[in-house]
Amino acid sequence: MHKVSVVNAKGGCGKTTLSTNIAACAALREYNAVLVDHDPFESATRWLQNRSLDLPRINGVVAHSRRVQRVTQAYQMGVPKEEAFQVFDTAAGLDRDALHSIIMRSNCIVIPVLPSPIDMGVTAKFIGELLVTGKARHYGVQLGVVANRVRSQTKMYLSLQKFLKTLNIPIIAELNDFQGYNQAAEQGVGILELPKTGNWRREHQEWDKLMDWIVKSSVQPRRAQNKALHAV
Repeated sequence: MHKVSVVNAKGGCGKTTLSTNIAACAALREYNAVLVDHDPFESATRWLQNRSLDLPRINGVVAHSRRVQRVTQAYQMGVPKEEAFQVFDTAAGLDRDALHSIIMRSNCIVIPVLPSPIDMGVTAKFIGELLVTGKARHYGVQLGVVANRVRSQTKMYLSLQKFLKTLNIPIIAELNDFQGYNQAAEQGVGILELPKTGNWRREHQEWDKLMDWIVKSSVQPRRAQNKALHAV
């Protein structure tokens, strides 16, 4: 079972855009896609509500604590028992308990980062928390960065590339500042479900790299995580 969490402590970095598009890509690859919405604003849930029944199916779960009272977490987090591709869209401002919960449930964590000094600073600190406080590597959880809304060859883009290399975390994909993402969000579709125009081909290549990394990360890390848990 593939379990990927899209996480960053800072809001507005594109977590929901990544989460919904990962779920759409998984559905296109004929996985049993499950989009789990942990954000109180429920942006991913609204995206699902706009999705046509003619498109590949994506199951939705509203999982943030304010939604349902006096119901066990297991019930709120209920997903199909058969093999599924679970995508967790997380909220901003995570505390230590929430961070630990994310690490324990995930095969891999995707961290979107924007090309701005503030976002890069917050992301560097957050990755440190994942590694030191959350002990992500101890539990065998793979971490990967997605450079989001980039404009090639700008000074800020080059600074972002240099910054990401210092983190010793792989840059899985570099997504353009492509207007198609706004259109996809409004229609409840994934970027690869739109007509093939503009930078579609380049974005397709980046999404293929991202999805291949997620699938690969769901095999060996799972065993490493189980081994680490038994050792605790």
